Amino acid sequence: MEFVVPGKWILSGEHAVLRGVPALVFPLKSSVMHVTYENSLQPLQLNLSGTYGDELKLLAWGVLENAAQRLNKNIHEVTGVLEINSSLPMGTGLGASAALCVAMSRCCHHLGWVSEDQLFSLSRNLENLFHGESSGVDVAVALRGTGLKFVRQVDSFFVPSQAGVVSVSENLFAEKNLSRDFVELQLNWKPALYLSYCGQRGMTAECVTRVKSMWEEKPQLAKKIDLQMAESVSCGEQALRANQKLGMNFLINSMNLAADCFKQWGLSEGAVEQHILQLKSLGALATKPTGSGGGGYILSLWNEKPPQDPRLNFISCF
Repeated sequence: MEFVVPGKWILSGEHAVLRGVPALVFPLKSSVMHVTYENSLQPLQLNLSGTYGDELKLLAWGVLENAAQRLNKNIHEVTGVLEINSSLPMGTGLGASAALCVAMSRCCHHLGWVSEDQLFSLSRNLENLFHGESSGVDVAVALRGTGLKFVRQVDSFFVPSQAGVVSVSENLFAEKNLSRDFVELQLNWKPALYLSYCGQRGMTAECVTRVKSMWEEKPQLAKKIDLQMAESVSCGEQALRANQKLGMNFLINSMNLAADCFKQWGLSEGAVEQHILQLKSLGALATKPTGSGGGGYILSLWNEKPPQDPRLNFISCF
């Protein structure tokens, strides 16, 4: 068995995706987990390698054992050699925890423990170990390996509007009555979007808790920010469906709206803010955190390939 699980980057929709707002998410195929398994008569051996393999030492066995427990299987009866070669850093907003959960779910599928159509559910439940509550957006793109408009189906989230209180599922979704959690995105052009590391890791669970606390303490403001993120998603989708000339302005507006959401949540301070200022000084047209915020990688838009800078190591999104 051999397969590759990609990382991810999010154009728009972070945090609000938990409450039914769509998110635009793409695979990052330059940062992946390469997984191989060879059967043998020896007890299962887990080898972790690659640039970020050491970061998985305290996590990989735990995720695999949890998957086995959920499926009422005994992991100690499995034999062979499982190797994960990772070029995907943890805690940086690139979907490493989801990739690990998908990798372990696929291993369970190979062992005959779970069906193909159960992979998403198992992976999302495993990712709850990391974030407390997984929206499933990272898991979906890790499984599909293509750009997605992801929508978490919710029944009871409401937001204010000029006409009164309306349901997000009735008012904000681009597609009505979605029968699944995502639709594949069709891009008419590929913007010059790049990722760069701000030098500080972010803790997704802490960021999620911070946003949830705003919902408890300042619900009207929290609802307003989610609606703004929904507008960002709509602009982003229009940008990608248009041609480059028309799409660029939509994309800049989308990223600026999303960046302001992170700022209002208090998730773009410190190293994130300083990195954004650095990118703008080099000529970035728009910037925003990608993932949970609070650290990690920053998404930036350029007219063309960004200038070389020894302090930065840009990763192309496409």
